[in-house]
Amino acid sequence: MTDSIIAKITQLKEKCLLTEEQFRDCSNLSPSEYTAMLSIDEGEAIKSNEFSLKMGLSPSRGSRVIDKLIARDLIKSRKVRTDKRAIRLSLTESGVELRKKLDNLKCHCNDKIHEKFSDDEIAEIEASLDKLLSVL
Repeated sequence: MTDSIIAKITQLKEKCLLTEEQFRDCSNLSPSEYTAMLSIDEGEAIKSNEFSLKMGLSPSRGSRVIDKLIARDLIKSRKVRTDKRAIRLSLTESGVELRKKLDNLKCHCNDKIHEKFSDDEIAEIEASLDKLLSVL
C-alpha cells in the first residue's frame, strides 16, 4: 500500500506544480526565484545567508538567485552596519505586489479544497498530512 500513498502524494504534488508552473510562466520566474519569493515576507529584512537556507540553496546558488531578483527589482539589499560583509534583503514595491499575487494564488487553491470538504474533513486531512510529514 505504500506505493499507492506515494502515488497519491505524487499526483497531488503534480497538480500543485501545474498551478505553480502556470504562475511562474506568467510572471517569468524560475523555480528558484519562485521559491525565493515565497521565502520572504512583506516588511521582513533577512540576511542573505539565512535567505539561501530558507530557499534550500547553497550560499553561492542563493547569491545568484538574489542577484537576479535584485536585477528584476523584486528585492533590494542593504549592508548590515555591524558586519560589512553581510547584507539584508527585503521586498521592493514590485516584489510586494508579486508576493501578494503568489499569496492570492495559494489562497485560491486552498479555497478550492475547502469548498469540497467540511470543516471536520479539513481538520482530518490536515492531521493526516501532519502525521505523514512527521514520519518522513
